[in-house]
Amino acid sequence: MRKRKLKSVNLTWFGISFFTVTILYLVVALLVIQYRFNEMQDQYETRAVQTAEGYANVLSTGDRARNYIGELLEEQIATASGAVFLRDQPFNEALLSDYAEQFDVDEIYIYDEDGMVTHSSNGEFIGWEAPEGHPIRDFIQSGEETYVESVREDSERGFLMKFGYTRLDDGRFSQIGIRAERLQSFTDSFEARRMFEGIEETQAVEGAAIIRGGELTYVSDDETRDVILSFDLFEGRQIGEGNWTAAEDMLLVAAVPIPDARYGHEGHVAVVKTMDAFYFEMQFMVFSVSLIYASFLFVISTIFVSLYRKTKSHFDLAYFDPLTGLPNATYLKEYVKELKEDPGASPSAFLMINIRNFRAINLSKGYTVGDETLKLISHALNRRVGDAEMLFRFNSDRFIVIREDGSDDQRLLDDARQLIEEVSAHLEPIVESFPVKLQAAILAGNHRLADAEDIYRRLALTLDKIATDANQSILFFDADLEADYQRIELLKQELRGVVDGTNRESLYYHFQPQVRLDTGKLSGFEVLARFHSETYGEIRPDEFIRLAEENQLITDLGDRILIDAVSMARDIMDASKAVYPLAVNLSVIQLYRPDFTAFAVALCEDYGIPRSMIEFEVTESVFTDLFDEKPILQLQELKDAGFSISMDDFGKGYSSFSRLRDLPVNRLKIDKAFIWELDATNTEESLLEDIISMCHKMGLDVVGEGIETDYQQNYLKQLGCDLGQGFYFSRPVDREKALGMVKEGYSR
Repeated sequence: MRKRKLKSVNLTWFGISFFTVTILYLVVALLVIQYRFNEMQDQYETRAVQTAEGYANVLSTGDRARNYIGELLEEQIATASGAVFLRDQPFNEALLSDYAEQFDVDEIYIYDEDGMVTHSSNGEFIGWEAPEGHPIRDFIQSGEETYVESVREDSERGFLMKFGYTRLDDGRFSQIGIRAERLQSFTDSFEARRMFEGIEETQAVEGAAIIRGGELTYVSDDETRDVILSFDLFEGRQIGEGNWTAAEDMLLVAAVPIPDARYGHEGHVAVVKTMDAFYFEMQFMVFSVSLIYASFLFVISTIFVSLYRKTKSHFDLAYFDPLTGLPNATYLKEYVKELKEDPGASPSAFLMINIRNFRAINLSKGYTVGDETLKLISHALNRRVGDAEMLFRFNSDRFIVIREDGSDDQRLLDDARQLIEEVSAHLEPIVESFPVKLQAAILAGNHRLADAEDIYRRLALTLDKIATDANQSILFFDADLEADYQRIELLKQELRGVVDGTNRESLYYHFQPQVRLDTGKLSGFEVLARFHSETYGEIRPDEFIRLAEENQLITDLGDRILIDAVSMARDIMDASKAVYPLAVNLSVIQLYRPDFTAFAVALCEDYGIPRSMIEFEVTESVFTDLFDEKPILQLQELKDAGFSISMDDFGKGYSSFSRLRDLPVNRLKIDKAFIWELDATNTEESLLEDIISMCHKMGLDVVGEGIETDYQQNYLKQLGCDLGQGFYFSRPVDREKALGMVKEGYSR
């Protein structure tokens, strides 16, 4: 069977999320570009149409102006012609010249009935006779009284003229002429060519054309002609339907009808505009959007990478040991849960590797060497782990190997021996001066699979059994250990009953009297919690306290003990006017509770006792961890609140007087091991004298524990020891006897 895949951060989720966000942003960016493209194209088409409409309106205005001016000139010519014959004077050059100036015309000619010039305002063309086919001949033959010609080229002089004629009854007629250049001076500003040239200079127009009757009647240049002819303006479409635009090859063509055109057919103006600026603006916008998109990709990538790394860091911190990189206890719990829920999983065996006396390496060679030792062991174990095995670092000096096919006990034993030998060989260069050895506890696959905590407790119980035999390093969890395990499980259940109130009678108390050595009078009591199991009888305090600590029950159990102690203090106050403090043992775990001081203060207030009646006892191990000040800060808070603090079992650990000076302690209790070795010739006497002297110098009271002989009592009294407790004074007594000692005023 292959081992299960290690947990890891789901990179697929980050990939899908990143892909989704970037695609959404890209879609939005493309939609913005498309929207802007359409908007700009509409703007360019609108501008082109507006330009064409401007041309058309100007051309329409020019047509109207030309017609209007032509009508005025015709009226002026007719007026001058009629006025010439109204004068009853003989014609001569001077008279006709005055008439020409008076009526603002350029030339006046008088013709006889045959069409010969008899008189002129400028003295020219006297005797000239119009040839056949000449417009004058047309007028003579028409028989009309008046006629005005369109602008035409003078047959004799070659420049453009506009002529009007008026006939008398005798056949004579007058010819009034106005030079066409005078008409041009009024209409030059409306001419298409000049108009287009002016607009081309200001409207960024490549070219323009006039379309009348489906033909190009005017085009600004040949290139514009080719462009306009390339569009479908004349084939398959009725151009007169309205405005029309089309774009191709960066050119835009717009055609609009000329309003109120006075022609016999529809007229249109078409303009050709370059779209260079449009495409440049679009390219700039695409570049800008691309740059923003690239920046967005960079930012979002940075965010996702940072988020992935942070998530992976948190994941690794939660599921992997930072020192060795191995899966940790949290991972183990989930792994065991998966195994339990997998119906197809084979029976699994569990191997716990323990490094005996590992603490000695840390204390003697430092934590750096200790860490390197752990890394070395983890690497060696990793090399030995097979495909069907998983390796975990369970705690500081314990590793767990899970084999998912663990039904063969002999194979498990052989593999465990080989594993210990190989790993021990790697340890020798580092720990050659220390008696460090590996131990292995095996839980075979024939046991019912429980949760990780149950598995750990069974393996830990097996290791405890190994510790009792110095020659044994490997042991299976067996029926005897199973019985021990079941005993522990039952005791845990009963302890839970004590905490939740369903089995409170199993917890009771004895009270160890404390006596002043100088007077022999009762000073107070130490509260000794006792636990009676219905199944197993009396349970040692160190055992049930350890069980409570290992199973997160110690806080509630400690609260229960403190409540009962405060209640006893109230009863003592009621039984005697004197104050007899009660010493209550505290677990270090209780000191991590932030509101513990407030809880203790509230209890004293509820029962109406002074806080000085409660003394909290802690072992010196609380003070030896230099890296965690929380318990010490909590003790200082208790001391500041008025409670007394004592250090129990002084001399068993590593406390020093230099350290003691800075600790929130009122009283020191000398471990009974010092007391029991006192005799008439023992050198411990001088050491005790130094301890008591130093404590007094620091303002601390001293209590001697375990006093059993008259000699011990007398010697401690001579040294100035303040208090004593032990069988010499009294064995621990129950509640009623303790209250009796208070009432009677006990004295030794």
